[in-house]
Amino acid sequence: MGTSVPNWKNELSSRGQGDVKTYTLSPEELAKIVGKPIPKSHTKPLTFRAKTKTIKEEKPTMKTASKDDPKPAAPVKEVAAETPKSVAQPEEESYKPVLTKAEDEAIKYLLVGWGKQELLQEHAKSPLGWRSGTPAEALNGMSIWLLAQALIAGYTVELTPEETLIEKYADSYNVDSAYNEGWRKGVRSALNAMGKSIEGITN
Repeated sequence: MGTSVPNWKNELSSRGQGDVKTYTLSPEELAKIVGKPIPKSHTKPLTFRAKTKTIKEEKPTMKTASKDDPKPAAPVKEVAAETPKSVAQPEEESYKPVLTKAEDEAIKYLLVGWGKQELLQEHAKSPLGWRSGTPAEALNGMSIWLLAQALIAGYTVELTPEETLIEKYADSYNVDSAYNEGWRKGVRSALNAMGKSIEGITN
């Protein structure tokens, strides 16, 4: 089917729309229309708007549980039972604690007159009762488990910075040289400048 060719005469004779007239229905005419069924001859006007889903259509419907329906139980998460441990107990039997040189000397000092079991029993009675002014005072405040592990599995000694300096200072006398003499002099000058006194070095 071809496209019709517009007639230019009809276009020129067209003058647009006429005047719009308004009309109000009378009460009798309204009574005849209101409440009456729509006649079958009525056709729905065309629409160019896309159909959109309403909120009711988009919202999923939820099934209401009745009294007869059993309520599903929530799944129970299984938790593995933990083996209780002592707070201060070492995790491995072969664990060797690290002690200071002073603690090492205190243990050796006390083991001269006592056995390991007697030393541990005395420390358990009074962990803060070791006499001050003796090598044993280094054990004051030490954990009972730490001392037990040290006596049973052994221990390693870690020197403090001051103890390391004392050992190096003493070793420097093994080789008589101008370098070692100058190094010792520098250590003493540094300690004096910081106002520190270390037995065996500054006095």
